[in-house]
Amino acid sequence: MNTSEVIAIIAVAVSLVSIVLLFVDNQNFQSEIMRLNNNITGQSQTINDLGNKLDLNNQTLTQLQENNAILIGQTNSLNNRITSLEQRVDSIEGHPNQLPTTYNIPCHNSTGVVEFCNSIGGGGEIENRIYKKLSSALPSDYWTAEFEYKFTSSSIPNHFILALTPTSDDPTSPAQSKEILILHGKELDQLEIVTDHGYSDTAIPISVNTKYYVKLERTPTQLILSVFSDPARKMPIQNSPIISNISENEYSNLNFVQHADSKLAGPARILTAEVDNTVIYNSRNSSQILFKDDYSNPSGWTQIGTSVFITK
Repeated sequence: MNTSEVIAIIAVAVSLVSIVLLFVDNQNFQSEIMRLNNNITGQSQTINDLGNKLDLNNQTLTQLQENNAILIGQTNSLNNRITSLEQRVDSIEGHPNQLPTTYNIPCHNSTGVVEFCNSIGGGGEIENRIYKKLSSALPSDYWTAEFEYKFTSSSIPNHFILALTPTSDDPTSPAQSKEILILHGKELDQLEIVTDHGYSDTAIPISVNTKYYVKLERTPTQLILSVFSDPARKMPIQNSPIISNISENEYSNLNFVQHADSKLAGPARILTAEVDNTVIYNSRNSSQILFKDDYSNPSGWTQIGTSVFITK
């Protein structure tokens, strides 16, 4: 083989090697292109997903903004209503003399009675009440208290028309840890029992300018409030009686009889009323009188304030 042939063979070989290398490079190039395409496709999907999430977040943000606007509107409306109510309460409680004149009626319609004469709440400071000490503490099992009651005017009343208390302090005082109260109210013309257990579950509605004959019975485990329309106490009115449960031997240190407004109430709470002929006796022996007063003589009573007193 001559030199020319050798050179020709070498040229062919070089060409073949170049072709092979070119083919391999082309394959690698195509693989790289496919990989890049796949990456681009994945990134495009990610971008689409992010776009969808952004749209959802924008929708959520828009909804939250709308809800917030609604909430702000409702809050402003509620604040306006609260402000209006506060202004009305301030107007009433700050200027009780500006109440309708029908509440400011004359008192002293009767003599020899306990008079609540346009009696108002004390705003936490002023007391209006009378009290008298019993000859001995009431029994811790059986007794009955009776009295007559009539009111001629009221405005959101909250008055203790009869209070049986351990001490001579105001019925709303923390010192009165165990007491029994008959309340005209709260805010309604009704009678109910109040103790340190709270208000009775039900109440007995009463009407203006009507005399009622009230009876409160104590048993070892109950307080029973009855209201009658007749002096013999045989004709109970609607919702009478009501009962509050107590524990045995509770309220064994009741030493005072009181008639009082609520020191803690506001001055918009007004009552004009009369209490008369109070008697407390042993339930098992009615002839054993524990307390009796027809209020013909204020002797023995202590008056605090000016709007609850015994008329002469």
